[in-house]
Amino acid sequence: MSTIYTTTTQIQKVQQHLLAGKSITPGHALLVYGISRLAVAIEALRFMGHEIDTVIKTDESGKKYGEYKLRSDIVIGQRVQVKRGHGYGLPYWVKKTVAAKVVGLVNDIAYVQFNKDENNFETLPMNIKELARVG
Repeated sequence: MSTIYTTTTQIQKVQQHLLAGKSITPGHALLVYGISRLAVAIEALRFMGHEIDTVIKTDESGKKYGEYKLRSDIVIGQRVQVKRGHGYGLPYWVKKTVAAKVVGLVNDIAYVQFNKDENNFETLPMNIKELARVG
């Protein structure tokens, strides 16, 4: 009688992590699962049909990294940011905004309130597929 060994692939580990409702960063993937190229696993999951959002964050030293999580519905009052590579035709300051607030929803369009400066807000319509939830 032979013993069959089964191993969980890196992609399956990331998939199980995300399906549990958790987000994952490259640092977490490396420390917990030993995955050094998280982006490859994320792209494979996207190819398999999973809708995964990327939120760009900055650590204490100023280095940027991505936090990945499964897409969930966007609701009014939620904090969002424009996904990297999206927002064509929008002013530069909108794409660099860390977080904005959804103030209205109509079908696939979210009306997002951006802080132009301290006392100046601008509300712009955006396709919800161009937005990622923050927090």
